[in-house]
Amino acid sequence: MKGAYNCFWDFEKEEQWLNSQSKKGLQLKKVNYFRYTFEEDATVNYNYRLEKLKDKTNHRDNKEYIEFLQDSGIEHVDTYFGWVYLRKDASEEPFELYTDTASKMAHYNRIIAIPSAIIVFNVLIFFINLFLSKESDVTNFIIGINLGMAVTLFTFILYTFNKIRKLKKSQILFHI
Repeated sequence: MKGAYNCFWDFEKEEQWLNSQSKKGLQLKKVNYFRYTFEEDATVNYNYRLEKLKDKTNHRDNKEYIEFLQDSGIEHVDTYFGWVYLRKDASEEPFELYTDTASKMAHYNRIIAIPSAIIVFNVLIFFINLFLSKESDVTNFIIGINLGMAVTLFTFILYTFNKIRKLKKSQILFHI
């Protein structure tokens, strides 16, 4: 077993990284926070795909969906924080979860749902601290953290919205 730490904004870049690790003989076994645990096996090469699930991981629909994927020859490696890590032997046909623009856009919308809710909560806490708290070093520190988190999440949301916008644009181009 071998461990590695990494952090990604973009699930597609995470997929690329996992695929490159597989080509090096490192096959994903577990994901936990920013830690990836790999098993060394150079005899196989996998294509990895990630998907943000619609509901809680243990929701019946998600369990049925994962079973459907497994019945289709896709291996479920791990699930972490609403993300499912899937793989399929790279020697088989190409492995894509989304083949149409509408389902890709729906996936991106699922990805930004939680950060959008967190940013609203963060901005609310920011204003409560700003207007209702007495000025102190601790309050200023908390305000700074809230503002920093809000800006970070807002940047992520804009990045994802830009991907959705590009998909919509390509969808319009192909329907003309």
